[in-house]
Amino acid sequence: MSRYETLISHLESTLPSVSPSELQVLMNSGSAPLVVDVREAADHQSGAVAKSISLPRAKLEANIERYMANPEQKVIVYCGSRGRSQLVCRLLIDMGIDAAFLRGGWASWAAHQEQMNDQSEQRGDAHNGTAEISHFLGGCMYTFQTLLPLPVEQAIPLVMEHLKQEGFGVLMDLDIQATMKQKIGADIPAYHILGACNPQLAHQALAAEPEVGALLPCNVVVRADGDQTVVSFMDPQAMTQLTTNPQVHAVANEAEARLRRVCLALEASLSAKK
Repeated sequence: MSRYETLISHLESTLPSVSPSELQVLMNSGSAPLVVDVREAADHQSGAVAKSISLPRAKLEANIERYMANPEQKVIVYCGSRGRSQLVCRLLIDMGIDAAFLRGGWASWAAHQEQMNDQSEQRGDAHNGTAEISHFLGGCMYTFQTLLPLPVEQAIPLVMEHLKQEGFGVLMDLDIQATMKQKIGADIPAYHILGACNPQLAHQALAAEPEVGALLPCNVVVRADGDQTVVSFMDPQAMTQLTTNPQVHAVANEAEARLRRVCLALEASLSAKK
């Protein structure tokens, strides 16, 4: 056994880890972990754990403070199967981060998901396409969000700034509060919808499936909640429930990874100012 294999085997046996089923439970809990894919970006686009962010091993150290500023959030890292995730997990723990690795990496997660799908079909739990879409869009599964201790008027430029860093421009800023007041005389808290567009990703999606434009741009809701602001990002994975086109799925994976980085960067930027 090589020295590298000896090291990885040692880390596997001594570091905290989770199985795919344990990760699934954590992700569905009220305190979901930050799941980090340390493979290359192209690997992430071809298939990734739902709601994970892409942070390749080579870029990790430079971005730890940006994405892992919350010391109370658990971090789960994974790679293709084994090796990189154990090394990264060791590094994060040494830096005081509550980290664990996914046993078997992406390969084990993909096998677990396939097994779950097979079991659902055997139980007769699979719905037709319309029912699946209705169920998916019926709860809060189509967004992910963060809470900022700022008024809306201060939060909006901050959101736009971080969107820009991930290649998103804001095509429109819809003031729903003003519209409701003007049109029907209703008074509601401050509520804005930002139409965010990454031109490169939008071009890829439209080239793959022109009708997908009906689902664009990626809306970001910025609304008042007392003296704080809720920022909700539409999860691009909702798009994958409406099409089987693998190219659109790849774009959705990349868009989701970028928007989740925006969400994390917003939290980290405020934590750094405290």
